[in-house]
Amino acid sequence: MAVLAAEAPRLEDAATRRSPWLVSASFDLLWFFGGGALSLLAIALALYAGVPMALLFWVWLLGFDGPHMMAAFTRTYADRQAWRTRRGLLLVTLLAFLVGPVCLVVDRALGTDTFTGFLGLATLYGLYHVIRQHYGFIALYSAKVGQRDPLTYRIDRYALYVGAWLPYLAFVFTHPKARVLLGLDPLARPSSALLWATVVGFVAALLAFVFNFFRSAKRSAPKLAYCLCSVGLYGLAYYWVAGFEPVFGASQGADQDFLLLSVVLTIFHNVQYVALVYVHNRSRYGAARKGPAAAGLAPWISKSAPRYIAVCLGFSALYWLLAASSAIYPSFGAIEGALLRGSRVGGISVNQLALGVWWGLALHHYWLDQRIWRIKEDPELRLHLGLEAPRP
Repeated sequence: MAVLAAEAPRLEDAATRRSPWLVSASFDLLWFFGGGALSLLAIALALYAGVPMALLFWVWLLGFDGPHMMAAFTRTYADRQAWRTRRGLLLVTLLAFLVGPVCLVVDRALGTDTFTGFLGLATLYGLYHVIRQHYGFIALYSAKVGQRDPLTYRIDRYALYVGAWLPYLAFVFTHPKARVLLGLDPLARPSSALLWATVVGFVAALLAFVFNFFRSAKRSAPKLAYCLCSVGLYGLAYYWVAGFEPVFGASQGADQDFLLLSVVLTIFHNVQYVALVYVHNRSRYGAARKGPAAAGLAPWISKSAPRYIAVCLGFSALYWLLAASSAIYPSFGAIEGALLRGSRVGGISVNQLALGVWWGLALHHYWLDQRIWRIKEDPELRLHLGLEAPRP
């Protein structure tokens, strides 16, 4: 946290703006790349050190995933100016919390199974969201060195999508438990043709990043490294780690079958997101300015790194309550994974209602995030991310 606090205010330094790093080499490697090291650590702890998967899951959920949700709120709902300029967005995105419960009501009234479809689509949207966030970082690194060639952006975008989605497709069509979720018959043995076809495409995507680096007039080594690390993680997860799932030996269904994959693929994003929001907040709220930009709780929350981290971690109490009330996550010691089991309201399971609200929180985050990180359309955002010189 000391590095987080010391480096963030330097974003507006002229020397930093000329650097290919978003903040500095030490900051970026620790916070924007460091989550990848935690992914590798989670693999090692789960597969080779004998650490219980349930413990790793709850450490990730409460220590990383919950705080990253709260980080987005610190620059939206805690910012009084955001309520002035984006009130409609802040209110309409709250409708995401109703989607799951409405599906349950429809199922209860009509005897359909829309809630299951909702869960499937929400899971897929979650994967898309994380991949899209990786593209956001690629775009930031491109902008930092002044890359404006449309072809450069297209190669980066398609290489990312191909490199991340092909391993996932190989996973869902070959893993026995994933095939069951798709309603497919189990395979006597994995389809080598499908696996090799996706591997060829995956390697081609990695080579496309390298090709794009050498063809660019303004090269960014940090961007190339980020592209290879982020896409490489998807290959590692779906081609190798997935073969060990379910790592949680007491798994009771699809929600517990792929816990390690959830941790490995998401913790990278969690860490970098918390850090990026703090970088933004320290620039936006850190100066001793007055007026609407400095109003609300946002400046107080981001006044110091320890306070910011504490607030983000504090949100995990609510995050735990929702997760535990859904009764689908494993229990570990004092951290119970099931509350209100079997309770019903109007014939609808309280556990399912909690699961619907839980996924509503995720959908709300995805929806809100799509609208608040548009660097092309928001000059103030570019300023606070160090992509523009401060206005005189």
